[in-house]
Amino acid sequence: MKSLLAFLTIAALLPAQDAKPAAVAGVPAECSPGRLRMTAVEPREAPLGGTIAIRLDGLNECLTAWPSPEFVLHLSGVPMPALKPILPAAGDNRLQFALPVMAASRPAWNQVFAASAAGSAVQEEWRTRMLTIAVSPGPGQRPYPSAVAGFGLRLLGDLQWRLWLGIAFLLLVLLAWVATSSNALRDSSPPIAAAGVKPPFSLARCQMAAWFYVVLCAYVLIWMSSGLQPALTASTLALIGISAGTGLFAAAVDTTKRNANLEKAAALERQLQEVQGADERLKGELAEVLAQLAPARSEGFFIDILSDANGLSFHRVQMLVWTLTTILIFVWTVFASLVMPEFDATVLGLMGISSGTYLGFKFPEQSAPAPPR
Repeated sequence: MKSLLAFLTIAALLPAQDAKPAAVAGVPAECSPGRLRMTAVEPREAPLGGTIAIRLDGLNECLTAWPSPEFVLHLSGVPMPALKPILPAAGDNRLQFALPVMAASRPAWNQVFAASAAGSAVQEEWRTRMLTIAVSPGPGQRPYPSAVAGFGLRLLGDLQWRLWLGIAFLLLVLLAWVATSSNALRDSSPPIAAAGVKPPFSLARCQMAAWFYVVLCAYVLIWMSSGLQPALTASTLALIGISAGTGLFAAAVDTTKRNANLEKAAALERQLQEVQGADERLKGELAEVLAQLAPARSEGFFIDILSDANGLSFHRVQMLVWTLTTILIFVWTVFASLVMPEFDATVLGLMGISSGTYLGFKFPEQSAPAPPR
């Protein structure tokens, strides 16, 4: 008797095999996750801005019961409500979605790019991401069952990629030409520069040029891939500001030191003219000041930016290392997520400290070795 009661209890709890799936709130039973199933995605690889078709078994019955559905596309687990479906013609079970990057869908796309990069879902090259894909009957609803593992999303077409590489290369060549043929990235020239003598390269000006190049190339890359003008984050503006401020203050320090040496040299010359017998001490001081005013000669790019008159300077090495590290993180983030990076305050603080240390050491720093006495 107990066995019979247990059997009847279990049978009552189990749903009948021909029972209809429970309808989701606001969604007809014909469109519930128990009735539709995703079986294919066409094509298996599509460009950003292209169109994909998703095959859903039972879609025709669903559209008969629900003429104005609210299907939502999910990419890598991120719902994309801004991407509205294109309903099929009668007899077709393919639901189409266009994949543009619009202003309304940009935050969701940022999550998709970040999720695919964090999951190392990169196929062959960074330009193609393997994404999971699903469709749900509406916002906040559970996606339909799927037999599709995923599909490839091309972030940048071959023509766009080659065009961007060409632009980046031409900008680099132009920057190198400006650096070698002019004094734009070199220390300020003295009032009377020797003919044919190029001043040393300036670390601060080279840092400013490097950030200008990196941010400009990143801006063009994001614009070419998404079609939208990328927003410059506060971190990007801070990095540009730090590099520009460092270059500005470094030039101001050089000018101040040069003017002070000019005034000191003029005062010493007046004293020598006033003192009969040409005091040797004053002559030595004048020679030292004139040595500071003498035009420094470039000894090669890395020697120029890492050394002063006394040799290799650690504060210059520190500034260069932190600049290269931050640029590497910046470039990696742009290629991975196609957005301007947002750096932590500590990273910006380290950049500011290294630049401030460099500027602090420039005050006592000599531009030329003092002559022997």
